[in-house]
Amino acid sequence: MCSFYCSIDIQHLIHPEGSETIYAIGVSDLAQFEAYVINVRNGELLKHSSMSFPGGFFGDISLVASDKAVVLDSSGSILVSISFIDGETKFQQVEIANLLQHISGSAVLLPSKLAGMVALKIGKSLSFIKVTNERRLEVVDTIPRVEVVSDSLSFSEGQSAFGLLQQDGSKIYLTIKTGNDWRSHLLEESFEVDQHRGFVHKVFINNYIRTDRTYGFRALIVMEDHSLLLMQQGAIIWNREDGLASIIDVTTSELTVEKAGVVSKVEHSLFEWLQGHLLKLKGTLMLATPDDIAAIQRLRLQSAEKSKMTRDHNGFRKLLIGAQDTSVASASSSCIRLEPISPCGEELNFLAPVHSIAQVTPLPFTDSIEQRLHLVIDAVGNGHLYPRTPEAVSIFQKELGNIYWYSVEVNSNVLRGHVLKKNCVAEIGDDYCFESSDLWSVVFPSDSEKIIATSTRKLSRRDIDGPRDPLSCFSFSLGEIYAPVVHTQAKVTAEQDVSYKYTSKNLLFVATVTPKSADIGSVIPEGSWLFVYLIDTVTGRVLHRMSHHGSQGPVHAVFSENWVVYHYFNLRAHRYVMSVIKIYDQSRADNKDVLKLVLGKHNLTAALSSYSLPEVITKCQSYFFTHSVKTVAVTATAKGITSRQLLIGTIGDQVLAVDKHFLDPRRTLNPTRAEKEEGIIPLTDSLPIMPQLEEKWIMSERKELEEKWRKRSFVTELARLSAIPFVRTST
Repeated sequence: MCSFYCSIDIQHLIHPEGSETIYAIGVSDLAQFEAYVINVRNGELLKHSSMSFPGGFFGDISLVASDKAVVLDSSGSILVSISFIDGETKFQQVEIANLLQHISGSAVLLPSKLAGMVALKIGKSLSFIKVTNERRLEVVDTIPRVEVVSDSLSFSEGQSAFGLLQQDGSKIYLTIKTGNDWRSHLLEESFEVDQHRGFVHKVFINNYIRTDRTYGFRALIVMEDHSLLLMQQGAIIWNREDGLASIIDVTTSELTVEKAGVVSKVEHSLFEWLQGHLLKLKGTLMLATPDDIAAIQRLRLQSAEKSKMTRDHNGFRKLLIGAQDTSVASASSSCIRLEPISPCGEELNFLAPVHSIAQVTPLPFTDSIEQRLHLVIDAVGNGHLYPRTPEAVSIFQKELGNIYWYSVEVNSNVLRGHVLKKNCVAEIGDDYCFESSDLWSVVFPSDSEKIIATSTRKLSRRDIDGPRDPLSCFSFSLGEIYAPVVHTQAKVTAEQDVSYKYTSKNLLFVATVTPKSADIGSVIPEGSWLFVYLIDTVTGRVLHRMSHHGSQGPVHAVFSENWVVYHYFNLRAHRYVMSVIKIYDQSRADNKDVLKLVLGKHNLTAALSSYSLPEVITKCQSYFFTHSVKTVAVTATAKGITSRQLLIGTIGDQVLAVDKHFLDPRRTLNPTRAEKEEGIIPLTDSLPIMPQLEEKWIMSERKELEEKWRKRSFVTELARLSAIPFVRTST
């Protein structure tokens, strides 16, 4: 039986008709099948049975009846039939090779809901296996080249049907079968789809009554690129493109400068403005005729075409660029687009490099026509320069020895620093390819710790285009060049003392956990640790290390200016925690002598090197936090003067705003009068939350929604304002 700290994955809830009990079945992390009998009226646990299976299970449990289920064993070669009647659990297993003697390959149970049977996919063949009353498994039929199978649909008394989809290139075949007679088909149709849509992902069927009083069927098909197709009578009668569902990252880009004549093309005339408002008023007062309603719809459709695709004076109007998951594309070659695109989406240039692409890094250099140089790192660590022009090579060669980057190898628990050396080997003959070598490495103990999160300070446009440290590490993703700037490096405290922020662009936050199984509930507090590191990515030097006993991941972190905030779980308190670390440059602590500055003996005038040993001190504080977190971001303004706000996307689909002052590590229980005047808030054990945006989702009990948050802040031309677009994708 599971202990208190055992993690259980409940996969099915079963409520027999007319019964006052509910069954909950699932699998624990100890390879045990768990079954619970619960009273529906008061929630009382009536019975709990647990039974271990040697070797454990693989994949999800497929429910075939109210008291029977089927699951694969951990090797994927054995089907296990499970019965749980009156709290008693029994197993019966059979080798897949004995059931299907002419088929070989890895087996997967498809998530179908066919009464009394399961769908087992091996390669491109789909086998339907029936579970008898004696818990024996019998093969009913095997169909080749099946991609997906629908749930069972009852369409008349005592009859049910389900759909099968087979795919051969761009050709898709739909077959509707009845559960009573496997030899006959209720429907067989085929149709063509564009190959760029990928493979079939899901299918749902519905029935209707034809004019001749017979039953017809239509199918709603979900493709790999998340587009929807409604098929009826061998034709696609409706389709919907859902490209936003596959977005994995977003960034913003500046629009073109407004030119003469643009305003007159996009703005309404006085007559159009009056006509539109009159129609909307009639619609609001429910006085609109059908023709008026159609005119209102046309105006709404045309409004998108009248949007200005030029910059505004305050910097609010941006071009939002989304990156889609490459797995939905049918092409197998790596492609990269480095040239700008027009606001209307017109492609200006396209490159299909022969090398692989592991990372794309924008460099702080531009050529004579303002094209930014990019360094593309391939799978073997070589760097490839774009654009591939002689001028770009000439600019890049001058800075070749000053470009560094790092890589995080999560599986091997290693951080590595890299530096470019020279052109690739002569056999390649590519003037735009450069070899790299390892500069340093940080190896975490693989037997105890595991890397679970990293975060860096996002570089601003000032960091990219302004004066550069010759040993800066340009390792950041596209879009991060618009991150917040640091208004001032000095912090004057209430005691009239000065602290200097340590704002190195090369600082990396790393979080590790021990033991390596970092899931909540999988370890006890006494044996769990969360370690956080601050590492210089040029030298590999560990500047700070801190441990949290009795804590585990997941960890969500955000790095800004000289501070990092991270969110994790405290097993001892059974609550989420937010901690903050502020880093200060101690080597400049005595910079208060004006005479030294005048005489040139002040250390601010001394040359700085990333290889010099920094003297840093840190201040830390932790606070309890109410919510589980999906993502964390920080606001940004053009000059960096306005106080930062933490924007937190919670698991409950809320966006919470937390003022940075609440995460000041200098907070005390009884701040002095001077500290209060400075804005220091009295210390509390928890952070207050202020919901700014909230969306309520109403979901049916059969609908499963997986949501991914993407959030990117960008600055505006107004010093006190920041804009943050939110992209939530659902699959």
